[in-house]
Amino acid sequence: MQLSIGFWSFKALATAHELDPFARLSDIDGHTIDELAEMLGTAAPR
Repeated sequence: MQLSIGFWSFKALATAHELDPFARLSDIDGHTIDELAEMLGTAAPR
């Protein structure tokens, strides 16, 4: 169980590193969730 949770945590961190959403959010202008989803090539939550 701990192994699968560790792997899941790693994958979430690796994906965040790959997409780099925090650098995109740190722009001075700011972005809406829809704009961020478009920049990352993902779907915004509904």
